[in-house]
Amino acid sequence: MPTTQGSRDEVPTASYESPPTRRRLWWLMGGVLLAALAWWLVPRDDGSMARVQASGGLRIGYAVDAPYAMVSPTTGEVTGESAETARLVAEQMGIGRVDWVQSDRNDLQSGLLAHRFDVVAAGLFITPELAAHMRFSEPTLRVQPGWLVPRGNPKALPAYAALTGRTDLRIAVLQGSTEQARLARLGLPETALIIVPDAQVGQAAVLAGSVDALALSLPSVRRLAANAPDRLDAVPAVDPNNRADAPAYVAFAFHPRDAELQAAWNAAQAQVVGTPRHLATLGSFGFTADDLPGSVRTADLVAR
Repeated sequence: MPTTQGSRDEVPTASYESPPTRRRLWWLMGGVLLAALAWWLVPRDDGSMARVQASGGLRIGYAVDAPYAMVSPTTGEVTGESAETARLVAEQMGIGRVDWVQSDRNDLQSGLLAHRFDVVAAGLFITPELAAHMRFSEPTLRVQPGWLVPRGNPKALPAYAALTGRTDLRIAVLQGSTEQARLARLGLPETALIIVPDAQVGQAAVLAGSVDALALSLPSVRRLAANAPDRLDAVPAVDPNNRADAPAYVAFAFHPRDAELQAAWNAAQAQVVGTPRHLATLGSFGFTADDLPGSVRTADLVAR
């Protein structure tokens, strides 16, 4: 009997001590995660602003993608919505020189991680996937999706979300683009998505009839359609009631360790976006005040 009683006493004692041990473990793990989050989000003296100040200028990477970034055929200067907004922000920061570094769109991320440039200004959309590899500024634009199609939209292309189940389409998408990811998530067959290196090749494919449409942001396809108004149309691809057709948000991108530069940029950007001078700049590329991002924050977009 004493032996049996002793065994019964040992069991509840063990089960009683286990939960506090587990709780302590969870608290410890939670503390580590919060510390990591604070390290990531709180601006620090990471040397990124000192690096820019020591160089005397800011290196901005871009890829040609009208109307966000392009090279003027008359002056040879880099221009476009993102490029000109970047100039205004750099000026607000007191940076007197901007050095432009052209890159292929697919190489922007690797170039940023290799510190070949300090900022990317190329109409990048904020996505959780990209945010895992780079820092984003607060958004500067809200952009709707669109189609570049032959005149009259003969395949009656609707909002993205209405494409589910269609097998009669060939759609050009840029490699690694937000449009490619969105359309792939709809379950379209692999043969439906035709990868093209840039918007100009996609436009040529639509004109040649080798694809039914080019999927890009609505501002981009409007600009492309204006080059051949008798043969091309720009069509919105929007259903406001479906998340698959939610607008995208444009922002600048930074190296993941350059928190100090990102914070300084955001502070200056807040003094620029929406000002009369900024709105005049947007207007020259077909945007209006209705395209501003409103109260949407990058942290909310990354958490989707």
